[in-house]
Amino acid sequence: MIEMLEKGLKRIADIQIAHPGVVLVLCILITLAAFNGAMKIKSEANMEKWMPQDLPVIKTSKLIRSIFGASDMEMVVVRLDPDSTDEYAISDVRDPEVLEAIDRLELRIRDEDHVYSVMSLVDYIKIYNGGTIPVEIEGVKQIINAHPELREYIASDYSSTIIMITTDAGSDQNVAKRLTRNIEHDISESAFPSGIRADVTGIPSLVSTIMDLINENNRKTTTLSMIFVLLLLIISYSSIRWGLKPMVPLAFGVVWMMGLMGYLGIPLNMATSVVTSMMIGIGIAYGVHIVDRYKEERAKGMTVDDAVETSVVKVGSAIISTSATTMGGFIALIFGSMPMMQQMGEALFLCIGCSMASAIFLLPSILCLLDRRDENAS
Repeated sequence: MIEMLEKGLKRIADIQIAHPGVVLVLCILITLAAFNGAMKIKSEANMEKWMPQDLPVIKTSKLIRSIFGASDMEMVVVRLDPDSTDEYAISDVRDPEVLEAIDRLELRIRDEDHVYSVMSLVDYIKIYNGGTIPVEIEGVKQIINAHPELREYIASDYSSTIIMITTDAGSDQNVAKRLTRNIEHDISESAFPSGIRADVTGIPSLVSTIMDLINENNRKTTTLSMIFVLLLLIISYSSIRWGLKPMVPLAFGVVWMMGLMGYLGIPLNMATSVVTSMMIGIGIAYGVHIVDRYKEERAKGMTVDDAVETSVVKVGSAIISTSATTMGGFIALIFGSMPMMQQMGEALFLCIGCSMASAIFLLPSILCLLDRRDENAS
């Protein structure tokens, strides 16, 4: 088996030695195609889709949504602003100015898509006061005192009140994000008086926030991983050039993996968002092994071509063996019951495969091109 593997690697090495430029161009074309796939990756922040769809709780949630149209709750908390420095700021949310602003906000929210109902203290006060809000705060106090059930909508110290919004936006992360942003805009347009602030929360807001965090953390961790690994390589080799040699193919591999995820429909979620950083940490070892063996053979006096062939054949076979066992371990996650873990297993499988491919197919061609140029120059 090892002999067959080494023979196959020798053929690959011969192609890389004979046509390194062609191999490089081919890898660049694959990378461009992968960029298109990476653009197709979607973030998955809907927690329902992270779990098995045959769970009774998930089935019940879907049933409620199909029958009643809405099963998610969004809320707007209207409260005294603790950061306000206005000495004339309102100090009681029962103030008619606050209630008028809440009424304006409710009217705007009711016009939003995917909103089924909006309810707050203001609606009951209008019901008990002939359809209007009392002009004076004393009138509001009298209504609340006469109807104790209204206290469910207001804090005991009268520092905050709540607006309840029924929606179906939590089932679609893009709809949830759009609804949350629209409500935040509605709040800014409702002209709350000085000393009062309103904040939106609930399932759609949580889904929207998770989606933002997934995308932000993926970009941040991938960038930091690249920087940290590159710095360590530069320090280890005492050379920027040698530090870049194993790093460049890995960057190609990251794009290949992201492209495959996009084409295969593997989303970014709380689990898969860390795979790119893991790929950089795991995959860089493959490139380092090839580069170190190449440098070792060159130090012995081998030519560029011979050193590349030896590195690909000897180190490549070990890389393929270790990659295969690692991929086998990760692929076991696909047989779990949670979709999120299945997707993580698929992403990790691609992670190792693309790391291996970039190290074996691209890195030797780069070594050939760069070191031959140096030989010719000298």
